[in-house]
Amino acid sequence: RKLLSALILHTIRYKQGILGEKLNQLIWDYKPEGTASNNRNVYISRLRSVLESVDGVSINTKNKFLSISLSDDVLCDYKEAVRLYEGAVSAEDVSRLLSLLFKGPLLPNMDDEWVEAFRSEYSAMTLSFLNSQLDRNELPDNVRLKVADTIILYDKLNERALRTRCRIYHSTGNLGPAKEAYDTFCREYKATIGGDYGVT
Repeated sequence: RKLLSALILHTIRYKQGILGEKLNQLIWDYKPEGTASNNRNVYISRLRSVLESVDGVSINTKNKFLSISLSDDVLCDYKEAVRLYEGAVSAEDVSRLLSLLFKGPLLPNMDDEWVEAFRSEYSAMTLSFLNSQLDRNELPDNVRLKVADTIILYDKLNERALRTRCRIYHSTGNLGPAKEAYDTFCREYKATIGGDYGVT
């Protein structure tokens, strides 16, 4: 799983992929260089054999760089999100990106240090995009609510998302969900900051 994730993230982010030595450092840093290289070769071979059954996916080696090829027929959420970030303009693109982002942060169950850099960058892109969507007054309330809900997944203490959620819930007569959104925010705020949220 770590090997596949590293190949996908580095290939999409850096195009050429990742150097074999760098891959050793990321995944087998606790082993001597020779042993790490042997492990890498064994696992690359295993991964290649697993991916043989998946059309449109292959692992490539060029100039000591390892990369992964994903055809357009292969769905990769990270690849699709990055593509949409670079050119999401239509309502359909925005809706597609929201559905991807609503799945939550990147690789939440992997706590490796190298993943954190990708996760932070992805979250920053996500929050920038989502906040820009809140500025679009032409968006219907149900879409703005989904944008605010998605922001909370990435930034639990985002006050703008809280205000948007409470305002929309209140304006549509959904007072219970508005109060629940506020109470949840206050609990998260107190647990993180150590004091009470200053807005009633």
